[in-house]
Amino acid sequence: MMNTYGPGITDTIRRVADYQQAHIAYMPGHGPHAHRVVVSGVGDVFEIKDDFDLNKALNKLYKRLYERD
Repeated sequence: MMNTYGPGITDTIRRVADYQQAHIAYMPGHGPHAHRVVVSGVGDVFEIKDDFDLNKALNKLYKRLYERD
């Protein structure tokens, strides 16, 4: 899994992404902190400034994943 992180992404965010097996790609055209987050084929663009933001994004994606099953 190849993650590309934008500026200001901490090691904590990287560890959370690795642990959750999330793919994260920096999306500079959507804002300075915009990242596309994908888990098990479900993804969206979120503003990620800290691990709290990443956890909120992952929760939304997991909810979508389980709702479609």
